[in-house]
Amino acid sequence: MKTVQTNHGLLSTPGKLKEFIADKIIMTNEHTSNRYQGENTVLIKHGMDFIPFDENKFISNTSSINILTSSRFVKEKNIEFFVHLASEYKNNSSISFSIAGEGIEKSNLQKLNDSLGGKVKFLGIVSDFKSLLSLSHIFIYPSLSENEGFPVTLLQAGMCSNLIITSDFLGLKNNFEDKKDGYIINVNDLKSAKELLDKITNDLIRYVPLAKNYHRRVSRDYSFDEMIEKHYKLYSSLI
Repeated sequence: MKTVQTNHGLLSTPGKLKEFIADKIIMTNEHTSNRYQGENTVLIKHGMDFIPFDENKFISNTSSINILTSSRFVKEKNIEFFVHLASEYKNNSSISFSIAGEGIEKSNLQKLNDSLGGKVKFLGIVSDFKSLLSLSHIFIYPSLSENEGFPVTLLQAGMCSNLIITSDFLGLKNNFEDKKDGYIINVNDLKSAKELLDKITNDLIRYVPLAKNYHRRVSRDYSFDEMIEKHYKLYSSLI
């Protein structure tokens, strides 16, 4: 029996698990594909359903700016940073901060949020994530993990016309350009992140071209039809 394994990222501590044991290994991003080149590896990027760019939400609703993040609630995802950043706007009713997700750190995050003024709304598991993203303007990804492949949430947020603000990680290379597709921030520097977010929220329309650029990149590089075709060819070759 032939086996196929899909690899989304790298283990933070190598050696605990045999990562590459199948007849064919699907890599979903260039970072892992370049690191583990071999005859049994193939690069197949995630596929996104195309959604036209929605410029209207930036024009019609700038009096209320929605900022979102989504993740498992674990330490390496650094949701604490999002909560601290949100607390800087606790007296600003025109900007909302929401988190979609669950995890072992939920109680700690809620306690931190309460202690800082309760600015963040915890949404739990969201069944219709695309609809939620369609209502948000800015998506922040503050992960501390250097071994990220390329998170699907960033692709979904980009396809749903969000301006992306993200931490730096290895999988970003070749997939996201700072100050062109959005912004890469130092998540150890809350002050600088706040200064950037102040500029964006004070003149959101000005930053729509960056959201458009990333939407264009996701639409071009993460075709759903292309993903299906490559999977079909791969599995057919193993029959």
